[in-house]
Amino acid sequence: MGSPVAAHLFVLLVDVARFEAAAVDAAATVLSPFGIALVVGGTVLGVAVGSIPGLGGPVALSLLIPVTFEFEPRFALLMLAATLGGVNFGG
Repeated sequence: MGSPVAAHLFVLLVDVARFEAAAVDAAATVLSPFGIALVVGGTVLGVAVGSIPGLGGPVALSLLIPVTFEFEPRFALLMLAATLGGVNFGG
């Protein structure tokens, strides 16, 4: 059998390769035209909801859940995260 150091190095290299693949996939999702539109739209919607007194993040996310049912999960989470960021900025 190989040394324990070589085994740990192999596992580390495999994990780095999987991380790089996931990072490239995430960047492709965010930088796609649909992803950019969702980020911009979610941020604008979040700022609008956040500027209304009495409304906040939970209300905005609750209103968006039915809209995001038709999206792929990564795009739905992208829009919800952008909306939450806009709510924090708007009020």
